[in-house]
Amino acid sequence: MDLHDELLQHVARQRDLDIALKVGITPQAIINAGGLGVADVTFGDGWFEFGGETPAIIVPAYDGDHLVDLVAWDRRRPERFARLERRAWCLGRWFDWWEPSSPLACWRTPRRWLLEGATGVVIFDFEAAQFALAETPLIAEDEHHAAMLRKAMQPQPWQGRVLVREAAA
Repeated sequence: MDLHDELLQHVARQRDLDIALKVGITPQAIINAGGLGVADVTFGDGWFEFGGETPAIIVPAYDGDHLVDLVAWDRRRPERFARLERRAWCLGRWFDWWEPSSPLACWRTPRRWLLEGATGVVIFDFEAAQFALAETPLIAEDEHHAAMLRKAMQPQPWQGRVLVREAAA
C-alpha cells in the first residue's frame, strides 16, 4: 500500500475532528498540514507501524509537492512521535512560502506544530536540515529548545542562528 492509500485509510472521522478542535487544532491547521488521520499504532525507535494499542494522530510529510512519509504521535504522550518510512527530514510545508533569509519557526513536536497552525517545521534529521536550511535562522520555542537546536545543527555547513520565540504575555 502506498502512503496516499495509508493516509486515506486512516482519515479522521468527525468524532476525531471534534476532539482535535477541542484541544485547539484549527480547521486551517489541518488544511495547512495536508490532512489528519487517526489510528492505533505501535511505536519503535524513531518509527511506527499501523496496528497496535497506542492511539495516535497521523499527518503527512511532504518534500515539495510529494508525499514522502507519514508522521504519528501518541495522543496521550505528544512528545512521542515517529515516521512510518523514515524518509522525511522534517514536518512542515515551509517551502511553499519560505524565503531562505527569513526566520523559520521550529517546533519540538508535531502536536505543537499543528497547534501553531502547521506553520514552520519539526526537524527529524538534523544532518539533512543543515544542508536544506543552509543559512536560515530558526525560531525556537524557548531557551532550552534553542540550546538543543544549536547543538543539533552543528557542525557545519549550517550557518544560521537560533532565535527564541517571545513568550506570550
